[in-house]
Amino acid sequence: VLAAHLLKSPNPDLRVTLIEKRPHFGQGMAYSTLLSAHVLNVKASGMSAYADDPTHFARWVLEHGFAKPDQGPFYAPRSLYARYLKELLDDLVERERETGRLRLIAEESLSISPTPAGVEVVLANGTSVVGHLAVLATGHDEQPGAFQGHAIRMGTEADTALDPQ
Repeated sequence: VLAAHLLKSPNPDLRVTLIEKRPHFGQGMAYSTLLSAHVLNVKASGMSAYADDPTHFARWVLEHGFAKPDQGPFYAPRSLYARYLKELLDDLVERERETGRLRLIAEESLSISPTPAGVEVVLANGTSVVGHLAVLATGHDEQPGAFQGHAIRMGTEADTALDPQ
């Protein structure tokens, strides 16, 4: 989503690089579930990727036939939101193909270090990416808690994300 906002800039020198270790860009743990019962906790009308176009996702849902205009509040499956984000990213990739302003790297980031010109991100394959700045959008921790129980105290080591499946 941040890439879409950044690439609204007409600056031809702006470059955005997305680095993702998961198989699909943009889904993260929250939207990678395939179970239709796993729905968003916000109505479609409040989930637009664009702050300046708050009904963007709701319109997308209607245009693709996933909801009807008269059905009332619609809580979309998380997998549907992932599809929406993928479509946005696919559109960005296509739009920026000739400009070279967007680069996708399917790899794990191991470290980030400041440099005189900005930052350097070291990747698991031994290469690195340099840039003026970096945004860390890490999502949720995917590791299950060592002592996963029925009740977890927030903020403790056992407070980890649940397997979406």
